Amino acid sequence: MPIGSDVIAKQFGFAGDTRVWTERKARAEPQRKYQVDLSGDRLAISLAKSVHVDEGATIQRVVVRVTARPPGRVRLADVAEVRASSSGAVIDFGRMRTVGGLDLVDSANVAKVAVWQGAAYSAEAATPAPTSAEVMTERLLCTTTSGEVDVAKLSASHVTLPGGPADLELVVAGRRVFFENGEVKRGEVGSELSGEFEETITEPYFVAFLDITEAVLAARPSPGGDIPVEVRAATYGRLSLTIQTTFTRVHQVAFPGGERALTLASEGTATLEVPLPSAASSWTVSAVALTVAARLDGVRTLPATGPALSTEAELVLDADHPIALQLPAAAMSAFGHVAAVRLPLAVKEGGAELAGTLLADVDGSPGEPVPGGACTPVMLAARSTIAWETVPLVRPLVRPAGPLWLALQVGHGTVRLALAASAGGAIRRGRPGGPWRGFSASVTITPTAALRVSGTAPDGQALYALAARLGSGEVSAVVPTADGAPLQVTAAAKPPLPLVIDLTATAAGTYRFTSAQVFYRLPTDTSGEPDE
Repeated sequence: MPIGSDVIAKQFGFAGDTRVWTERKARAEPQRKYQVDLSGDRLAISLAKSVHVDEGATIQRVVVRVTARPPGRVRLADVAEVRASSSGAVIDFGRMRTVGGLDLVDSANVAKVAVWQGAAYSAEAATPAPTSAEVMTERLLCTTTSGEVDVAKLSASHVTLPGGPADLELVVAGRRVFFENGEVKRGEVGSELSGEFEETITEPYFVAFLDITEAVLAARPSPGGDIPVEVRAATYGRLSLTIQTTFTRVHQVAFPGGERALTLASEGTATLEVPLPSAASSWTVSAVALTVAARLDGVRTLPATGPALSTEAELVLDADHPIALQLPAAAMSAFGHVAAVRLPLAVKEGGAELAGTLLADVDGSPGEPVPGGACTPVMLAARSTIAWETVPLVRPLVRPAGPLWLALQVGHGTVRLALAASAGGAIRRGRPGGPWRGFSASVTITPTAALRVSGTAPDGQALYALAARLGSGEVSAVVPTADGAPLQVTAAAKPPLPLVIDLTATAAGTYRFTSAQVFYRLPTDTSGEPDE
């Protein structure tokens, strides 16, 4: 399994505060939030809206906010059926409701009100009043002492319903995704999603934040691209429904010849330009997803870039001036086996031969040779410029717990060794075979070693071979395979064109990029449906 992001940051040379993605994310990165909101709640038994998807757009996330509260003081005609009966008139709420009071029009001609108790109305009827003790009932019987109850005037009267709507549910394309049994009470569901809405609700009675992405993606949209979303209740309440849809458009990239191949002779950096049509000048690109394939062995070199080299001094090595370079434990900590050491060298005319041996560390100084620490002699061609050269071990060495030293001996010729610009491993000078000592007090700088280490991962782990970054976005790392592995990079801000992905590799090889998709939005992109 992959190693932690802290090691990834070190191996690719990223700053410590850079967030590194160590797992594949969804192929389409959410780019922008679109608010679709009702103007306040409304007295209703259901509210219907829809998620609209434009052609060429991909839904990434859909979150809804449902609010519900008691109707309060409302007209009877808006929440109940009012009908005449042989005894007067019946107010039928359709199911059990908490009733707090009746504020009746005088001309409705109602003298008493009896409560339905399941099998019959209560024997004792009460005089209707705007405020009264709350009762739970399905129906009320209104009677008069003379004449008839005026059903029309009764329908225009008011009732106070202090209880929330009952059996609240959210349905996506006919599929129930949320249900609250009974009258809703004061409370909040899904509060962890509340931050996704820019608006806040002042003292909500009941609010539910729900991620309905899965249900929306599973639904079959209408020919017009609409997916219905409805909040329902068994009884009336004051409801609101807010849908927030995040989506992006997808462009299939056409690499010339079907792929883009980059060959790296060693660890280091490269760039990948993603071809886009001329219309892309108006795009806001959020992410690029692609597949990368490579045939690599298990050897990685860390760090892939750096360390920075000193411009103040170099060391000159020849047959009479060997040195020992410290390999700090931290430089080898990511590996299970150490396979080689990489050094920044230049070679004087005539070429040179360089041999090395790993030595134990004894109280911060070079000690005896490490068993199995012999290096294969390297023949170096003349070169005036500094470049990284490999000093390989005869066979990989199990990584020790502490530091090591690399003793370097030039067989013939002269080699220039660049130093680290800042902190690096210690350096000791000496004679062939030692003893080793520090530099004299007359040396005005403290030379430190600039080196990279090559090795293989510990058993059961993997070392990433390639990291990618789009502009200032987050870093993604991957282990390419011969069959291809997914890679996605996201943008923190609108990246400039041409669209270029910065690459850092810890392994030499040919990397082949295919199946690229660019996720973007247009300035005119909107999301929303009128309320029903």
